[in-house]
Amino acid sequence: MSYPRRAWPPLAASILSTSLLPLPAYAQDADRVQVQGQRTAAPSAEPVQVLRGEALQRRVAPTLGATLQYEPGVANASFGPNVGLPVIRGQSGPRVGVTVGGTGTHDASTFSADHAVMTEPLLATRATVWRGPAAVRFGGGAIGGAVELENARIPQQLPESPQLAATVMGGPNIVAGVASATGSTGAFAWYADAHGRQQGDVPIPGWALDSAALEQQFGLVTARNTYGYIANTNSRSDGGSLGGSWVGPQGWLGASLSTFRMDYGIPPGGHSHAVSIPGVIETADEQVRIDAQQTRLDLRGEFDLAWPAASLLQLNGSLSDYGHDETDNGRVVTTFENRAAELRAELTHRLLRPLLGAGAAEGTLGLHAERSDVSALGLEVFMPKTLGQSAALFGVQGWRSGDWLLEAGARIEYVDYVPQRYQVVRDGALLLKIPPDRRFQPFSLSLATTRRWDDGSATLTAWSAQRAPAMQELYADGPHLATRTYDIGNPNLQLEKLLGLNLGAQQLLQDITLQGNVYGYRSDSYIYLRSLGRFYNADTGGIRFECVRLEICLPVMRYEQAPATLAGFELGASRPWVVQGLAQGQVRLEADLVRGRLDDGQNLPNLPPARLSLTVEAQRAAWSGEARLVHGFAQRWPGENQTPTAAYTQLNVALRYAPPPQGDRAWSVFLSANNITNAEIRNSASLLRNYAPEPGRVVQLGLQVQL
Repeated sequence: MSYPRRAWPPLAASILSTSLLPLPAYAQDADRVQVQGQRTAAPSAEPVQVLRGEALQRRVAPTLGATLQYEPGVANASFGPNVGLPVIRGQSGPRVGVTVGGTGTHDASTFSADHAVMTEPLLATRATVWRGPAAVRFGGGAIGGAVELENARIPQQLPESPQLAATVMGGPNIVAGVASATGSTGAFAWYADAHGRQQGDVPIPGWALDSAALEQQFGLVTARNTYGYIANTNSRSDGGSLGGSWVGPQGWLGASLSTFRMDYGIPPGGHSHAVSIPGVIETADEQVRIDAQQTRLDLRGEFDLAWPAASLLQLNGSLSDYGHDETDNGRVVTTFENRAAELRAELTHRLLRPLLGAGAAEGTLGLHAERSDVSALGLEVFMPKTLGQSAALFGVQGWRSGDWLLEAGARIEYVDYVPQRYQVVRDGALLLKIPPDRRFQPFSLSLATTRRWDDGSATLTAWSAQRAPAMQELYADGPHLATRTYDIGNPNLQLEKLLGLNLGAQQLLQDITLQGNVYGYRSDSYIYLRSLGRFYNADTGGIRFECVRLEICLPVMRYEQAPATLAGFELGASRPWVVQGLAQGQVRLEADLVRGRLDDGQNLPNLPPARLSLTVEAQRAAWSGEARLVHGFAQRWPGENQTPTAAYTQLNVALRYAPPPQGDRAWSVFLSANNITNAEIRNSASLLRNYAPEPGRVVQLGLQVQL
């Protein structure tokens, strides 16, 4: 499919002209070491966790949510096996920001739960998870947290010689691979990669549909079901990129052009176009698929400044052209497009040292602007074509005195939505909808204080974060078959305001390290989908008080605001172990929990269960391995019109052999086996918990080579 390119020319010309500016002829500085994606002035006192190297490779899964789901405080909002969005402390979607290479993904993952994050996890070199409100850094869309993914597509240093790298992995039902090459000519470094992934229908240990839960939820039963696999969940993806940078002793500036395409099926019942929507013939064999593609142009740069008042300038910009077709048995039903541009600039400074004294650490001042043009055409149009624009100014400052560290941040945003008029059909009547323009001005603050001592530290972090309602929360008005609901937006929604408090600590007791976070969030204006107790009849296009057939009725939901409270914890203890002459490693015990309720007593929906995990890591010479036992407790507080989920126990094992490298040449083989016991897992964070359980036993063998 093809998309208009109206958003491309202005920013494309700007990015290309900037990247082609002549730079001084710098010589290579062999002693220069750069940490990719590191934001030197970011507050380290906030609850942050980083995955890189072998630890990240062991957890790589087909989706971003599945890759990060075993980290404390993080879960996976799966929508079948091909879509997995990260859930941070119970928050996801428009409350969790995801960036790739410094800017947003600009796909459809924040608009609808059935749309994947457009990234290949195998390409990630580092994943940073910000637990807790990250609105100061990333905007209101990160009021619940954020995930930063880094990759090597824009080189940040000059390689001494050309390098080739490849990773392939596969099992009985899946194969994936990525290959990359990098090199340099003078002060110019280049990079190229290609990747692909293919997966068959996902195997499960039992029935796909939980008939008892569906009967409890809808009062009806369905005869459609499969045993041992989830129908229509096969998928494939491919893509690649070309990038280059000018690198010198004072910095680097580069750009990359990338493309990514995914084609995946939605589990039957999860996004049913076979529900007799007017104009669509009901089919017995439901084959709903999403064919998505994205083209991105990224710009990144970093410059060391020889100024008394500033030390570092970082630039990030991107143009994204995203679109997907939703098809029913090969026939296009809906086309979704999102053309977006984003620009971010950060300056690390010392401007406040004259006021705060010698203890003032470096601070950051930043500018951030975004523009997105979102449209959906076809039968499943549940919100109007909308232009969204935002601009923000933010700052972060640190101050240290002895064993005390104080860090503060603030951000002010301007958000503007301009929707177009559109038409909806209700009971055979054509209605003209004229949604209003909306403008918001969110303001967010964060403050953290840390006290350090010889064997530990404690940090108290407080947030006052705000976000503007998302487009669908304001303007939705139609059947949202992805979530099997009829969603009604509320154009009168106000800013969502959140007060948060986090107490974190770590302590070394002899050879045992203890660490943990206890947190609580309070919002007097929490935005949520409220069930109206009625059903949309897809046969007639009307709203009724009872459901007459499971395949054609959708619960009517309306976005509302109400006071809400969330609280939880993440706790961990680790201890190294050594068996002389045999092996060494670490044993780690972790637990996390989050609870959320509205003031009227209703539980917030789709929260992950409490979890307890035991991890044993071992290493001997070139061999290393990890065994992780995870117990998820029963989720007995599922939310209004949701069903509870049972407890489960899952065992994952990873084994790796990596002999010492020979110069620049290195290779390794690895084996991963997830859910070895083939346990049936219904994910309480998933909207499809009753239609598609989590994958059963998955075994994969992989090979990594670097030349």
